[in-house]
Amino acid sequence: MFIRILRIIILVLIPISFVGIPLLQIFLSRKKHRWPGLILPTVIIIISIIVVLPGTLGKNITTIQLIKQIIAGILIINIPTITLLSIYFSYRKKFSNNWKIDKMKIQDLH
Repeated sequence: MFIRILRIIILVLIPISFVGIPLLQIFLSRKKHRWPGLILPTVIIIISIIVVLPGTLGKNITTIQLIKQIIAGILIINIPTITLLSIYFSYRKKFSNNWKIDKMKIQDLH
């Protein structure tokens, strides 16, 4: 019974997160200030470090293997960060262009 409920929760949360997180990123990227749009990528970077480091530390491997595992883990987990940053920069570019156009219109009125 518990496993069935857990499966239903997972089947509902995964699609919501695939749609909801990018929509939240778009909403935050459209804000006047640039900092809100950087919240989600920063959180994912911090989570990736928290997830990768304990999994690699304490193992009996060479330093080079440890570094390779840390870099590979951080790169793989940060694929959503790259996606969110691309959303952020595309919307900030549009916001910047609109702001420049508005500034030019105000200068034309004077």
